Amino acid sequence: MRAGAGREWRTPPPAASRRYAADIREAFVTGSSPSDFPAEHHERNWTGRCTLDDLNETGRRGIGLG
Repeated sequence: MRAGAGREWRTPPPAASRRYAADIREAFVTGSSPSDFPAEHHERNWTGRCTLDDLNETGRRGIGLG
């Protein structure tokens, strides 16, 4: 049996994906915890944390910037 056989794969509707990407993008930019994680916001004051300039094309696309 091939991997995934017998499973129904679903992806979120495009509007939901766009909303989630916007949420993740805002969390990334501000160093905040995304809405689907506990609101701990550990990275807000981290020195040298990853920024938008550090993302490659795939990373930027993943948060709706590519």
